[in-house]
Amino acid sequence: MLTLMTKPTESNQLSTESSPYLLQHAKNPVNWRAWNDQALLEAKTSGKPILLSIGYSACHWCHVMARECFENQEIAALLNQHCINIKVDREERPDIDAIYQSALALMGVQGGWPLTMFCTPDTKPFWGGTYFPPKARSGHPGFADLISKISELLLTNPEDVHNHAQAILDSLGKLSSPTAGSGLNDSDMETIADDLTGQFDPKDGGFYGPPKFPMVPALSLAWRLTSRNSHLERLVLLTADKMAMGGIYDHLGGGFARYAVDRTWLIPHFEKMLYDNAQLIEFYVLIWKHTQNALHRTRIEETIAWAVRELRHEGGGFFAALDADSDGGEGNFYLWSLEEILESLGVTATLFAKEYDVTPTGNWESRSILNRLRRGKPADLNTERTLVTAKTKLLAARATRPRPKRDEKILVDWNGLMIAALTRAAAAFGRDDWLNHAEQAYAAAAASGPTNLKLGHLVQTQPSAQDGFLEDYAAMIRAATILYETTGKPTYLAQAEVWIVYVDDYFSAPHAKDSNAKSYYQSSSITKDTITKPISAYDQPTPSGTSMMAENFARLYFFTGKNKYQESALSLIETFAETARRSPPSHATLISAADFLEHAVQVVIVCDAEEVLAVQRRDELLKIALASPNTDCIIIPPSNSLSPSNPAYGKRPPIGGAAAYICRGKICSLPIDNPTKLASVLKKNIAD
Repeated sequence: MLTLMTKPTESNQLSTESSPYLLQHAKNPVNWRAWNDQALLEAKTSGKPILLSIGYSACHWCHVMARECFENQEIAALLNQHCINIKVDREERPDIDAIYQSALALMGVQGGWPLTMFCTPDTKPFWGGTYFPPKARSGHPGFADLISKISELLLTNPEDVHNHAQAILDSLGKLSSPTAGSGLNDSDMETIADDLTGQFDPKDGGFYGPPKFPMVPALSLAWRLTSRNSHLERLVLLTADKMAMGGIYDHLGGGFARYAVDRTWLIPHFEKMLYDNAQLIEFYVLIWKHTQNALHRTRIEETIAWAVRELRHEGGGFFAALDADSDGGEGNFYLWSLEEILESLGVTATLFAKEYDVTPTGNWESRSILNRLRRGKPADLNTERTLVTAKTKLLAARATRPRPKRDEKILVDWNGLMIAALTRAAAAFGRDDWLNHAEQAYAAAAASGPTNLKLGHLVQTQPSAQDGFLEDYAAMIRAATILYETTGKPTYLAQAEVWIVYVDDYFSAPHAKDSNAKSYYQSSSITKDTITKPISAYDQPTPSGTSMMAENFARLYFFTGKNKYQESALSLIETFAETARRSPPSHATLISAADFLEHAVQVVIVCDAEEVLAVQRRDELLKIALASPNTDCIIIPPSNSLSPSNPAYGKRPPIGGAAAYICRGKICSLPIDNPTKLASVLKKNIAD
């Protein structure tokens, strides 16, 4: 049974909600409502502007604005008098968040959380920002003054406000009207590789900041394109090493923080999100298969151990996040003084302090964020063993501190990312326990909807009444195909095809101006409580649902040989190709899908299943193929009944044996029955 935070007994209208973020605000003097039909009707009836506040439970600046503004009696009185106040958990309603973040961008304001938007009574945005202090400071207007001015503006100039809001709404509609063009070709990939190279920080890795986000889809795309620009491999590996050694990584407990606020990856924004860590696990597996770097392997193992220990629900599935704040401040759970290190470690304290940058004055607000940026790489084996023992002691000492709160939502899309990551890691390292966690999480997420046709957005004790979003279906279809590729279980492939049909039926966007365009709404046709429906291939902190669908269609095409999947992949890519050319890092998932569709290497393993030795050799070949560093590689499981359109159709195994065929386009290699040779061929990225 899923455990949620205790609900307050004296509260506003949020007290009956299940969202941890909304419950954090249930005792505010602000008369908050959740986004629902009743609240929206109340706004229309009252004629008051809507104050829409969007955030999430692990958000540090959401907590700051809550303490300074929403717990302030005077500000609450102003809000209650002049506005209909609505709170939204952006993780529960990513579609609402996407609409108003886009509106904020159209106003020329950089987005983020908390998102603070003033809307007309019919939910059209007309003025907004992110964090506001109670009184004017550092260039920010005071929130109290702002409320009065906004209310007065709507009363004295209602026509101007409504015209402005309508103009923003019209612009939002244009953002959701892509037009099909030409697809992405090899020449585009060369240009994109050069563009990505120029956007890296050549000294500290990552894409120019601060702040610096991991931007995993863009890093993975850069890794895919290393053959097209000789600098990309060094830049991607530099980034991986800097993150692995920086303060953004929790060197005691494992796991990565959401982003670094500085250029060198030292100072994290301390919340830990499931989606970041899922993507980073898969990214480090991707590069480890090429480098065999011990540091990368350690970070994979430690991050998975952290997620299983601190985020996994006993019934399967993973919770959403750990808060940035604890014990009254940001990051307090993770910070150390030199005195605390000396007290906990004794004779090894000096070594540890040197290795992890713990000093008398600290490296952030008089305390130290553990990091190894000065060293840049692990020490010798004996030193590392001593440090492991020291870290175990410090982890035990840290466990006595007040812990960051855990957001116990189990989100289907984020779990889809984690399922894929665990499955990839399990295949690369031969870890059956990781695969078991992936399959259990898959079972929990797949049961989130009322039938096997539908997914919910949340895994709950009862199937969700709310339909899942495009990202839920896209991430779970991808997870299902990766599980199928790894385990060969046909049920995963079958379920992926069921969900694909549902997405086409309920998420497809009509294109009156361009019948060749193909795109999807973020929310299904069942969802009708928003002013518009976002359409985008733009990667956010998580991969775009549309772009994941392009990858899914490509993967299903190679597994099944059905041309309709290839056509759908091409249509999606062509619809968004022009926007991808203009902004490659933001459309990395789509670009990767296009490159994969064009250059995929199919590894088809055939076997004389009646011979024990043949089955053993089949398993050896499959293990090699799954661990291949070839980014274009897709393994067609031995259980697959090949389509006549597959280039390996009709290929036979050696009598009493097993073999792999490596196929590009319509051409397949000679059979390879030696695992060592298969590994060599795949590593060279040559099908011979």
